[in-house]
Amino acid sequence: MRGMNEPVYKDLKISTISIRSKNLIPMDKFLQYLTVKTKLSRKNLGFGNGWRERYNEAEKLVITGGVTRGVEYLDAIQFGEKLQNPYNNYVNPFYLFPLMTSEGKAFFKEIYSDEIKNLIKAAEERVFEAKNQIKREMAMVKEFEKIQEDR
Repeated sequence: MRGMNEPVYKDLKISTISIRSKNLIPMDKFLQYLTVKTKLSRKNLGFGNGWRERYNEAEKLVITGGVTRGVEYLDAIQFGEKLQNPYNNYVNPFYLFPLMTSEGKAFFKEIYSDEIKNLIKAAEERVFEAKNQIKREMAMVKEFEKIQEDR
């Protein structure tokens, strides 16, 4: 998979950065951000009721959308094979960065900026706590060394 070895993608789980957590994204706008073409399936479940499925077999990409008041909106993205968990291959837009234009990348970085800031803050807090834990452990090592010397 192109670009999927970047460690940051592992922290951007579908539950952390979700398409549904933001304002609806019109499908035509989303498709303009992709550098690959998709085909519209007419065989997917719910097609007659306004559910659309687009796919690109070569990239193992499936994009679903729903039509509301004549406008189709992005619903879900499946990409690759079981990238986030062993049960499905649903991903958030950041997994598609290798397939996106620079405008698409900028768009998603902007609309998810709060979530990204929260991830940065959480990582900084984990680093701070890890540093404090190292200090505590080093103090304990020194105490043990002192006990050893006093014997």
